[in-house]
Amino acid sequence: MEKIITAEDLSALGNVFGEYDENIKLIENEFGVTVITRESKIKITGDDEKNIENAQKVTEGLFRLSKRGETITKQNVLYFISLVKEGNEALIDEIGGDCICITA
Repeated sequence: MEKIITAEDLSALGNVFGEYDENIKLIENEFGVTVITRESKIKITGDDEKNIENAQKVTEGLFRLSKRGETITKQNVLYFISLVKEGNEALIDEIGGDCICITA
């Protein structure tokens, strides 16, 4: 199974993927998927459709955050993962700007 995301802004890829792809590796490990990029296409593959969809939601949320000029951090990625796992992915678009995230 797979999902394809088209990156509209190629300059955001580095921000979303992180240094040495650390952000994408977090998503891959958390959801048990593989993320492959070819030019403007990002392919998410795996055995579980729900995990693929969740990884897609997190990745797309990170692209939206990057598009608003935010720098993607490990904390952003972990927070987005937790929101998606809890079924609160609608809150992803409220992140950024003046938001302060407090985690345990």
